[in-house]
Amino acid sequence: MGMQCQYARGLVSEVSVKISPRERLKHETKALHKRLDSLPLMHSLTQKDLDVSRYTETLKVMYQWLLMVAPKLAQLDLPNYARPERKIEALSRDLHHLGQPASLHPVSSDVHGLHFAMGIHYVLEGSSMGARLLAPRIEASLGRSDVTQFYRLYGEHTFDYWQRTLSLIDETLDDEQAVVDACEGACWAFISLIERVESAEALHSRSSASE
Repeated sequence: MGMQCQYARGLVSEVSVKISPRERLKHETKALHKRLDSLPLMHSLTQKDLDVSRYTETLKVMYQWLLMVAPKLAQLDLPNYARPERKIEALSRDLHHLGQPASLHPVSSDVHGLHFAMGIHYVLEGSSMGARLLAPRIEASLGRSDVTQFYRLYGEHTFDYWQRTLSLIDETLDDEQAVVDACEGACWAFISLIERVESAEALHSRSSASE
């Protein structure tokens, strides 16, 4: 794919070393975050002409990605609201309402270190901020409100939960190697999701071309 974390290339600047762990994570994943948001499938969530089939396709990608991610987070002592299983269950309910039954059993996945997992947690929880803004747009586009449980999972607590996540990150990543490992985990999270989205888009394009 040609995308990787800046840390993996050994290009950490002196400025980035002096900022907080949360700011390091934001800095290191900025380009990947922008790349993910620019992909047609993800961008479609913000469009007024979003249709059910495209939305369903997006949720299926997110669901499969979360099944892969969940085992990597098992080692973290997360509060109940932040357990990835809750997000998986919400996605499952949305897919059910869209006529797409889904299994709740996480897939097997290699488990990395605790700080790597914290980086993944940062990406997953950070997505809740965007989800809060996307939910009403999606509901308006689709003309229904029964398929956005995943996007509305935190409701009015979204900002408070995000602040708790950032505090946990700053407290947990207490040395340079911990921050580096977390940045690698965060970059892995973005790259793995980008790859899944791009695969789904390629399959969609092939299917459309054969019709």
